Amino acid sequence: MNKASRRQLLETSRLRLKKYRALYQRYLISGRHAIAAALQAGDLQPLELLVTEAAREFIAHLPLPEGLPVFLITEKEAAKIGDETTPQGIFLTSRRPCYEWQTASFRSPVLYLEQVNDPGNLGTIIRTACWFGVKQILLSPDSADPFQPKSVRASAGYLPHLSVYEQVSLNDLREIRKKTGFQLVATAPANATPLPELIRQAGRRLILAFGSEAHGLSSDLLNICDHRMTIPGKGSVESLNLGVAVAVSLYQLTIIDHLSNGE
Repeated sequence: MNKASRRQLLETSRLRLKKYRALYQRYLISGRHAIAAALQAGDLQPLELLVTEAAREFIAHLPLPEGLPVFLITEKEAAKIGDETTPQGIFLTSRRPCYEWQTASFRSPVLYLEQVNDPGNLGTIIRTACWFGVKQILLSPDSADPFQPKSVRASAGYLPHLSVYEQVSLNDLREIRKKTGFQLVATAPANATPLPELIRQAGRRLILAFGSEAHGLSSDLLNICDHRMTIPGKGSVESLNLGVAVAVSLYQLTIIDHLSNGE
């Protein structure tokens, strides 16, 4: 196994920064479980694996594609590449995909996230969406970068299992709604309908829109939505964590699908 070159180490460590992810058109996946999950995605374009001597034993348990270059790095070099407190010493670089919504074949439900700028929250939502079979997520301008290391790590390696469309404006969202015939459903704390009842009214071809925890959805988005959805609660808490709200909504949709299919 060859040692990683100084240039490789420099370029890989730079992937912490958005400008270099854009420049090199690649991103970083760290940790053996996240790498194993990512490698199971058909759309992943892995470029090279970097591993410390202590982490070499993990390689045998990974479904590595034939011919993938593997390079050895030191523990000190691993600490410079990863941003974790205790890096596992194994890193995969992959080609950064660029998805265009204009050519997409959308499958309900689609998630639209407006100005969700916390990368940890975004990664958690991606992982949750994958669990419930969501295939597409739309991100508004001023949202977190899904390829940021914290977001990739929070997704547990499931980012490449779905398509994330960035910089999707409200005008774009109108076009997507027109193209698909999907109903745009906005989450709102008041003057809204619980999801099970809403589905009886709107059907199941849906774009579910969620806003940031700090500000919720903008008035501009609320003004163009077809329906407003709420998650009923009994306690005195003002609102749910965003990731929890997404999970509860997708769980309700899944239960409704199972019941309607007699499962």
